[in-house]
Amino acid sequence: MANPTFWYYPDPTGDPVSIDLADTLSDLVETPITEATDARGLDWVTARSVKGAGLRIRVVLERFGGPSTSSLERSLRTLENHLHRGGLCAFAADSAKAWAGVSSSALVPGATSWTGSGRLFNALAPSATLASGDELVIETASPENMRQYLTAGATMGAGNTHTLGSAVQFPFAENSVLRWRDFFPILSLPEDQTGKTLVTNDHRRNFTLDVDLEYTPARVIAWWGGPIAQAAQAGAFEGVLVGGQKAGGAN
Repeated sequence: MANPTFWYYPDPTGDPVSIDLADTLSDLVETPITEATDARGLDWVTARSVKGAGLRIRVVLERFGGPSTSSLERSLRTLENHLHRGGLCAFAADSAKAWAGVSSSALVPGATSWTGSGRLFNALAPSATLASGDELVIETASPENMRQYLTAGATMGAGNTHTLGSAVQFPFAENSVLRWRDFFPILSLPEDQTGKTLVTNDHRRNFTLDVDLEYTPARVIAWWGGPIAQAAQAGAFEGVLVGGQKAGGAN
């Protein structure tokens, strides 16, 4: 098992920088982000409109480093500045399992295999591999907003066709995202977290990382289907994906 790791591109024309947390996480919490509006008829029957299919991810690593100084604290504070300015990052609870892909065909309920472009983020984790039984997520962006949790049915590496450990339940459209459950390829700092520090300290005796980040599959799908990705080979566009604010533009 490898360590929890952040990746980001401080220079959009350069290589990714990795931050190895070098310890077991104290906590990793994912909370669904859902904006919904209900319309109610005269018969009191409701119809729901749902916007958004995101997750808020809380990453906590308590009491590391110190006393007085920590190279990990300095690296995380540098990442903090990148995120406060609108930059993006990736995170995996195990860097050896930083695996994600986008499907090339629709999945129907009952399907037990997945076909698509796997191991998209090989610039971050070139040998990322999942074992049979590892937890997966299949998800779509708005308006479907579908997400199913399941497992790998066999080893998943660089191939484009993979066996699932259980049957698909929802009708997933083409370009759905499949990823290891604890790998979040594109993360941003929520607006309500700007101006807050990622790392606190106990009188400089040790340090604690506690950060909330947001993930949506829409970013992965949009960049994979965009002109930059279409003109490049799989795995060659991570600078755009993870850099996000490459030229100061919108994500």
